[in-house]
Amino acid sequence: MNHHKLTPSETRAVIRRYVHDLRNMLCSMDLGISCLLEEPESARCDAPQKLLHQLALTEEIVRSLSVRFQEPSRRTAPAAGILESWHRQHEKLRYGVPVHWEESTCQAAITVDSTAIVTVLCEICLRAKSPAGLVAGVAEQDQSVCFSIREPATLQAHRDHQPAAQQWKEWVRLAKLSGGHIARSYDAVAAATVTALRFAARESQSAPIPRAAALARLPRTVTFEGAVYAA
Repeated sequence: MNHHKLTPSETRAVIRRYVHDLRNMLCSMDLGISCLLEEPESARCDAPQKLLHQLALTEEIVRSLSVRFQEPSRRTAPAAGILESWHRQHEKLRYGVPVHWEESTCQAAITVDSTAIVTVLCEICLRAKSPAGLVAGVAEQDQSVCFSIREPATLQAHRDHQPAAQQWKEWVRLAKLSGGHIARSYDAVAAATVTALRFAARESQSAPIPRAAALARLPRTVTFEGAVYAA
């Protein structure tokens, strides 16, 4: 069996989890539509926006599920471009806690399945709970490229808020399919949970994105509102 194939039991577990998420989201949309029809017109001003938001989240659940079953497709791309794709996808969802995007001068490229990696990074952000928000970014370290997410937390909160075992196993698998690895640790000095995806760095084969232009496209802080759907 190919290393990227799920076992039958893993396949059932993944499908069950996503069917559960889809059912919850569809029920939420059904309730929203019912309220929209029953409320007076003066109270409907933000209802269409909420429904569009829920539709975007439903689309993300389906996209995330499809990533689990697609054949891995590695391509070489600038790390800065993947960071921008991650930011763009997360901004589209507008869901979760505030995110502070670190400034980065990383000009290295990596050979990865960028769709899978962006999916993992977004899912990690979506399950965050700290009201203080996250710090996200990418940096080149010791001939490798590291995408990191820092969430302020006490050591006890770090231990209590472990990812579900199946969820973590899926992230490990997707990272390996892209030739990298994922690790979760506690930084006692910064008092934060650190989740990092690391890949071998390559020299960028395309012109690097100018630092000023990249930063212009990545606002320092983007706020997302709502509850977390991921396990």
